[in-house]
Amino acid sequence: MQSPDAGAQGADEQPQMPQGADGQGSLGAGSGAARAPQAPGPAGGAAPVAVASGPESKVLQCTLRVPFLSPLDANVACWFLTPEVEPRVQLVRKDLSVVGSDLVVVMTSEELCFLQISIDAFLDQLFLVTHIIHRSGSF
Repeated sequence: MQSPDAGAQGADEQPQMPQGADGQGSLGAGSGAARAPQAPGPAGGAAPVAVASGPESKVLQCTLRVPFLSPLDANVACWFLTPEVEPRVQLVRKDLSVVGSDLVVVMTSEELCFLQISIDAFLDQLFLVTHIIHRSGSF
């Protein structure tokens, strides 16, 4: 629990990530997913990021919700970002879906380094796709 003045941070201080029940920064299974700071999405809205793991398993999960201007744009992005052939050995599982005009991506892995690499590669691809959609106008 934070003290009342914990919200008043100096200009040089970084925001604190949510702490789990063990105080180590991991999230308990009962807490669901914690929300990380929001980043601007391609449509100018905020794209919340959630990361969760349970103490009984070592599975890590990252959920990205990317807002688009229309459901068609979100479906086009989903189509471009969905791999045609999945590798035989999946170190990171990636599930893409469209909810309304949002692209929802859920990535899970047992290894943090593989999850980080996948998120980085996906964000690079997402940047290219949203740039193409923006340059060509809404589909």
